[in-house]
Amino acid sequence: GPPVTTTVASTPAALTILKTASTPTPILGTPFSFQIVVSNTGGAAASSVQVTDTVPAGLLVGAVTIAPSGSCVVAAQAVSCSIPTLAAGASATITIPVTPSVAGSSTNTAAATFTGGSTVQSSAIVTVLDPSGTAIPAASAWGLMLLVAALGSAGLFVMRRGV
Repeated sequence: GPPVTTTVASTPAALTILKTASTPTPILGTPFSFQIVVSNTGGAAASSVQVTDTVPAGLLVGAVTIAPSGSCVVAAQAVSCSIPTLAAGASATITIPVTPSVAGSSTNTAAATFTGGSTVQSSAIVTVLDPSGTAIPAASAWGLMLLVAALGSAGLFVMRRGV
């Protein structure tokens, strides 16, 4: 019989990215880390994968690592990682250790792209806490009632004396 031709359609490479913080509320001066997981959910390898992340000011960037393969460069707050090829179904994990030097809230967004593909992004929000900040004292309901009673009594005493 005639030859049978079978066409196999493969799905192209497709990246997903997930960025997380090791804690949403780090303490001022105490190291924590951001983790970025880039995955290829498509049916073909993704080539020349680039991951970029500008770490917010006030976070000192440590030695960035990538696993299982790839390379990262840190220039001040800018982290740039390259993965030559990310196979279909494979993932790469980037760990960015940081030490906060300023209290406050910040959003940190990472992006990933590859040759011929679209850019994907993911963000992590952290609020750096300052444990040396002084708390505002608060009175209980009973404490406030006692204060009102004491002030009322003092007011009556002053009015009776005519002072």
